[in-house]
Amino acid sequence: MSFAGALVCTWSAAVSGQLNRIKGHIAPLANAQRLLGALLAVDFIFPTFVWQAILFRPDTTSTELTYRLNDLAWRPFVSIVSTGVLQCLSIGAGILIEQRATSVFPRWAGYYNIFVASTIVPAGLVVFYKRGPFAWNGLLAWWLLVVSFFTWMIVMTVLVLGNLGQQQAMTRAGNE
Repeated sequence: MSFAGALVCTWSAAVSGQLNRIKGHIAPLANAQRLLGALLAVDFIFPTFVWQAILFRPDTTSTELTYRLNDLAWRPFVSIVSTGVLQCLSIGAGILIEQRATSVFPRWAGYYNIFVASTIVPAGLVVFYKRGPFAWNGLLAWWLLVVSFFTWMIVMTVLVLGNLGQQQAMTRAGNE
């Protein structure tokens, strides 16, 4: 999971690279998205350190301490939503600001990013609930977050890879 968390940085750099192709005043949005991607990686990596600490000495850890440390890992893993929300909003706003006829990303992707941001927000409420849909393992705080996040990663990866394929084809056509 630590390695996967670090890969979020490279993924964010690729998305930022495509956002930078958009003409206009969106450079701050692309930079914000890149920095938020780096912070999102930390959101994934930090909890793994806590889980590793729990597992390092399983014979010397009390049950209560194990519960508390596990909470220390799961709570931020699920509830730190600001980085993901702002990252989605930066991407969505950057896409929607573009005015060219041939856009870098399809316009629906901008609206999609804003929609994903709104589906991530309920996970921020886990600090207030122990049971129910807003609990750390609840329908809205966990399952909606997981489905939205991974669908978002897949959709944006497909769009970025499509853009990279088009760029390579244009480069080859220009060199021939």
